Amino acid sequence: MPFAKVLSGAVIGIQPITINIEVHIDNKALPRFTIVGLASREVEESKERVRSAIKNSNYKFPTGRITVNLSPADITKKGSLYDLPIAIGILIATDHVKYNRTKQLLLLGELSLDGTVKKVSSTFAIVSELHSKYNIIIPKDNYKELSILENLNTILTSSLKDCVYKINNFSDNYYEEFKALSSKLRASLKNPQLKQQTNFEDIKGQDTAKLALLIAAAGCHHVSMTGSPGTGKTMLAKAFTAILPPLTSSQQLNLLKIYSVASEPTNKILQKQPPIRSPHHTLSKPALLGGGKPIKPGEITLATHGVLFLDEFPELPRDLIEALRQPLENKDVTISRINQKVTFPSDFILLIASNPCPCGNLFSENKVCICKPNQIKRYQEKLSGPIADRIDIHTIVNNIKISDILKIPNQKFTTENMRKSVLIARQIQTKRYNALPDAQKCNAKLSSKQVEQLIKIAPEAQRFLVRYMATSYESMRSYHKILKVAQTIADLQKSKKVNKSHIELALKFRPQSATNLLETYIEMN
Repeated sequence: MPFAKVLSGAVIGIQPITINIEVHIDNKALPRFTIVGLASREVEESKERVRSAIKNSNYKFPTGRITVNLSPADITKKGSLYDLPIAIGILIATDHVKYNRTKQLLLLGELSLDGTVKKVSSTFAIVSELHSKYNIIIPKDNYKELSILENLNTILTSSLKDCVYKINNFSDNYYEEFKALSSKLRASLKNPQLKQQTNFEDIKGQDTAKLALLIAAAGCHHVSMTGSPGTGKTMLAKAFTAILPPLTSSQQLNLLKIYSVASEPTNKILQKQPPIRSPHHTLSKPALLGGGKPIKPGEITLATHGVLFLDEFPELPRDLIEALRQPLENKDVTISRINQKVTFPSDFILLIASNPCPCGNLFSENKVCICKPNQIKRYQEKLSGPIADRIDIHTIVNNIKISDILKIPNQKFTTENMRKSVLIARQIQTKRYNALPDAQKCNAKLSSKQVEQLIKIAPEAQRFLVRYMATSYESMRSYHKILKVAQTIADLQKSKKVNKSHIELALKFRPQSATNLLETYIEMN
């Protein structure tokens, strides 16, 4: 049979599609191997890998003209995952493989020159969506990321020869290898040995910043921390993820798709640990938002359901800072190109850390700030009004004297206690917002209309907040953010209503409060 057709997959954004791979062999034409259908360079290079793998697996490579068509032809095919299906297509066309199309096999895998099948990216994104339609053959090394999917009809293969044998002698027993390996891995993940390198009790003092992070974790609020170098901002950020609730099953599936497409390690995601991404401030715009050919997710998407920590925030280019506006508001980011438009999720907690001035010594009692007032003002204004307005909690991380460190009493903010408080507050929110989608069951994620409908505020607290808004001239967005933070504080205290004390505490974390403190320091210097 000079013609064969097999199936493979591709990903647009994080959404999979089926790719038809058609192979035609003309034994009367001069030898030539051609791949058509918008194949990228790495797909073109698969010709040499496929040729060598077939020969080194002791199969006869055809001597005529081989034409491989990748359909649909208007989508660019990238990656090495087409090696195995192209090789199997050639072997079907040359009668080495007895393929019954009723089995509807979908194949993924890169080939070594000796015929070994190697791990490929995007496997989870493709298999998790298409496994109900097809029987799927994947490289054995890809089984770990798929282990959370139960009752999956997947065959593992380690070499081209092994793949041919399993297709020719197709049996449901071949599914058992994947099921046994994944079951064993799932069992080991039930009680993972998690090692937290930084805990809140390891950080001396900074109770105000710790309270800010506790509120942020409980209600999914964005946080800005300002302080001199060495005050513990980075340590606080590292300890933050330890108090976040574990990923839900739907969040885990969503993240595994994203990380599969981005070729990122998935070990922590499999253990249901929320991700924390902390890119350097010199990163590019595509690295932050997503981009490339094909379009791949950026840091804001890789931080979904977790934390995006941006240290030295004012050092970021202004266009990158302003580019965060839409993702922070809409919880997604759309990347548009001439021939492609992709939308990625970007539902994360933003945690930013800044120095108070360019030299960093504005708050220091022992070091002299060498910055001029206009330099300090220009540096602080990098956190523009629209961005500051989208951050719920602003806090100052103060210096602590070495002589005072030994006097600090036992820590009341411990990782374990904070984690328990966060879990209770999240449970309260889940119960209150039971009619909302799972993605909105956090105070910070409520729309303006939902805030007014679902948050119960005491009359005295309402009057107090209205008076504050009348004198502060803040926006309606700020009004709703204050209510959301106050509601989270009420949840942490297990209060059924938002009281005046909750509003007062929420106002202490407004950007004006932090700005006033900074201005005081500037005047003192």
